[in-house]
Formats: sequence, C-alpha cells, structure tokens
Amino acid sequence: MQAQVEEPGDEPMKLAIQLPNGGAIQLWGKVAYYLPTLGFGLQFSIRSDEGQLMLNRWRDYLQAHTPLPHRQGTDTKSFPS
Repeated sequence: MQAQVEEPGDEPMKLAIQLPNGGAIQLWGKVAYYLPTLGFGLQFSIRSDEGQLMLNRWRDYLQAHTPLPHRQGTDTKSFPS
C-alpha cells in the first residue's frame, strides 16, 4: 500500500482499493498501529450504511477470489502417489 503521508497521525485515513474487475471500494479507518520500517494497520470505522456495504463488498470479493489453504485430512478423495 502506498500512503500519501510519511508517518500517519491520529486523523482518519481513506483506503481506496481498485479491484481487478473494475470495481472500487473506499473505506475509512484510523491507524491502529505504526511500525516505521514496515507500515501501519488500520481499524476500519463504519460511519454509514454505505460504509458497511463497502466493507461487505470487499469481504465478499476476497472470499470469492482467495483460494482456501489445504488442510491435511479434510479431503474426501484419494489420489495415487
């Protein structure tokens, strides 16, 4: 992520995400922690129904496009070695 500030303060920040399908999501958050050499984490603040809708869209997009990790012992099929 690229921020327009070198060190985030206490002001709310807007996170804009451009999705590969052409959609866009904009969320507001406050800096939860800051590590100078690594970056920062945001705690999202939902200010409206539209904000909750945006957060839900992002979650739904990630769930639809992120492969689940393989967990040993959960397969029902056997494959030859």
